Amino acid sequence: MYFLGRESSESEIGPENVDTGKRLSRSALWPGNRPRPFFTLRIAGGDGFTVRGFKLNIPTLEDMTDSEAILWAANKCAAGVRWKASVQRFEIDKLRWAAGIQRETESLTFKGKGFVRFDLVERGKLRHIMAVHISERVVQKLLSQKVLRPVIEPRLVYYNTASQTGKGTELALKGHVEHLRWHFARYGRRGGILTMDLHDYFGSVPHKPLIDKFCCLLRDERLHYFVGFFINSFDGDTGIGLGSEISQDGAIFYPSDIDKMIQCRLGVHCYGRYNDDSYIIHPDIKYLERCRELIAEKYREHGIAMNPKKTVIRPLTDGWTFLKKRVYLKDTGKIVLRLTYDNIRAERRRIAHMRGEYDARRITDSSILQSYQAWRSYAGKYNSYRVIGEMDRYFAEKMKGVHFGL
Repeated sequence: MYFLGRESSESEIGPENVDTGKRLSRSALWPGNRPRPFFTLRIAGGDGFTVRGFKLNIPTLEDMTDSEAILWAANKCAAGVRWKASVQRFEIDKLRWAAGIQRETESLTFKGKGFVRFDLVERGKLRHIMAVHISERVVQKLLSQKVLRPVIEPRLVYYNTASQTGKGTELALKGHVEHLRWHFARYGRRGGILTMDLHDYFGSVPHKPLIDKFCCLLRDERLHYFVGFFINSFDGDTGIGLGSEISQDGAIFYPSDIDKMIQCRLGVHCYGRYNDDSYIIHPDIKYLERCRELIAEKYREHGIAMNPKKTVIRPLTDGWTFLKKRVYLKDTGKIVLRLTYDNIRAERRRIAHMRGEYDARRITDSSILQSYQAWRSYAGKYNSYRVIGEMDRYFAEKMKGVHFGL
């Protein structure tokens, strides 16, 4: 009998709760006597079981080798990048590639083509990207979407919002606002917020513990080959490179036990995480300091170090930054989200750059207008009315002489 990926005895779960859908007692699921959220356990048929309303199917290798699934993954990988020559060559001979992928996955002889390595500078930060050939991306997508995601997503806390369908930065910010409203309704602006950041998160994840955490969820041992192959393809014993889908799966799942510790053992209600950025809101500053020590120790056990410069405690009367947004909680309870100065400065530079590209006839006026309208719509989601007005004036000044669509 399995509960949340681990084997459990009937004495622990209780035979009266099996096959009935009854709610388990808090003490049967969590240590300690603090209030815990209820979970619903129903043992289903031979193909899976249900936890918290999620049907947890037990994936097998056949989920990866199904011909329709391979073609689905191939189309997903090609979407949006069909202008690349490598993708065009792949799609011309897609059926032969699909047959080869199916044969190699069934026989557990699949081998990758290595990485294409390049660097990107994102918001002033250098990032090392390790991209793979589309044929290897197809197998990774099969492993991620057909095998790993169905078993790891129901085991994540709700406000672990990165790299999941239906979530993202919008839900992370929405959850942040909801937590602030919940806190203000009970404590006002008393207390503070602990914002946490991990140092070189993707480059610090150790391979073996991550492989073990994935494999303990997969009862078909043939799938362990692919998990180990893709994770160990990165150099060394630590680090999962940016650009691979399995890296995103590892990033959201590897510290998930820390997320549960924060919510359940530390009794924190207002907690959220987006990859390596997370926060805790609590009415007691001293308790936040204790939480910081315990969480840092737990991350060290996982081989990950916290960034001391960005892991700070601030009173709720001050402003703070979360996901590149400045957040303020007013004394009336109003929550203000504004763009950071870095975002505003980057847009001004982009406008000046686009004017230079237009004068050199390397970009059209419609592309400039489309780019600026996209930023304007993005900024309009936040409390940036004056910023948008000032940027409109700057845009009109820089684009004098450009007749958009006229």
